[in-house]
Amino acid sequence: MYRCKHFQIHELVDPDTYNQFAEAAWMFFCPAALQALDLLRDYFGAPIVVNNWKHGGEFKYRGFRPVMSSVGGNYSQHRMGRAFDLDVIGYTANEVRRTIIINKDMPSFRLINCLETDINWVHFDTRNISDRIRIVTPK
Repeated sequence: MYRCKHFQIHELVDPDTYNQFAEAAWMFFCPAALQALDLLRDYFGAPIVVNNWKHGGEFKYRGFRPVMSSVGGNYSQHRMGRAFDLDVIGYTANEVRRTIIINKDMPSFRLINCLETDINWVHFDTRNISDRIRIVTPK
């Protein structure tokens, strides 16, 4: 079982999931997605915000999204524990995406194979596809 070295579980799940499962909520994530998140943090050397609800912030569904959540699509990679929406402090979303795309074959980014574009945050996921990095535009 993989647990992030840079993130606590409450940063990656919504309040209901956290209240019901606490530390056991790690089980909802694909290990590759968690590892990719840690590698991203290591590469940029800057704080990353996924969810911040526990500290009074507005974000609560940018990591795992339970089936009953009305956020996102029914087949969202977030519901499968393979996606994160995030902000890297000190970098724009475009800077982060550009860095990942240019350096896609570096070990730091080897697990990321999909990015969303035309949004002001970074969405990455580890879906099971043959593309090295697929670029998608959210609907």
